[in-house]
Parts: sequence; structure tokens; C-alpha cells
Amino acid sequence: MLFTIGYGNSDLAGLLERCQKFGIDHLVDVRTNPYSRYQVDFRQPDFSRNLKKNGFKYTFLGDTIGGKPDWPEVLVAGKVEGELLAKDHRFQKGLDVLQRQVESGAVGIALLCGCGDPASCHRGRWIGRELLLRGIECSHVLTDGTQISQSTIQSKMTDQSSLFG
Repeated sequence: MLFTIGYGNSDLAGLLERCQKFGIDHLVDVRTNPYSRYQVDFRQPDFSRNLKKNGFKYTFLGDTIGGKPDWPEVLVAGKVEGELLAKDHRFQKGLDVLQRQVESGAVGIALLCGCGDPASCHRGRWIGRELLLRGIECSHVLTDGTQISQSTIQSKMTDQSSLFG
């Protein structure tokens, strides 16, 4: 099981509490720019230092699976095109890293981003979807402390798109 989690409007203590609830002890930062303008607790490198002080492992993968890369191949009119990003070799390489971790039996890993809602974040829209295609189900930890599966998010997205199809 691979988790994802967004800090949303939480402070660091709230995030860590949710992580502990689900047995998460390794956060993989998937923010392209690991910085928060409004929440200083989540600015890199202080964030990684504070995680380590609290017994968490920290890894940065925002350079490969971040949602806002500046790669010309994935930009359309200056904005990231999700379908291009999802198929990009650098993005796929980052997913390969995650897949190897899952296949090796690693547990307690969560992909971290700032967005609280995985359905409107690249964690659910692109990373979770692509991992599901590889046979890896993500469980998204929500800011209220509940969770939702990637399969459920996928079915909701499919249902919504059929309304406007």
C-alpha cells in the first residue's frame, strides 16, 4: 500500500498526527518547488529537518514527479498538460522509483504535496492514476483524517466526465 497526503491548511503537528494514524513514517515530497508561501513549516530544508527530528524519513522526488515542471515537452501555452506529463520519460522514471519501493516490500510511505484534495492534485490525477495502471493502488489520506482509494477517485472522475461527454 502506498499512501498520499496533502498538508492543505494543516500545521506540521496536524500532518504528523495523520501520518502516525496510518503508520506513515516516510514522506516522499512530490512538490516541484518544495516551498510554501503561507506555511513556513513546509518550506524545504526546515521541513525535512523537522521530519527527521520527529523520526520520519524524507525523500524529494519533485524533480521527476512534481506537478509543475518547466519541461518544454509537457507545456501547452505555458501550462503543464497532464497527459503529456504522465507519459514523459522523466515522470515515468520517478514512478519506477516508487514501484521498486513498493515491490521491495517497503511500507509506511506517503507521497506529500500541499493540496489537501487528491482529486484536484497531481497526486490523484496523474501519479495515482499512472500507478494504478501499473497495479499499485494508492490510498489518499484526506485532511479530515479519513482516506479514499485511487480506484474511488478514478470512478468519480469517470462519472463526472460522462455527465459532460
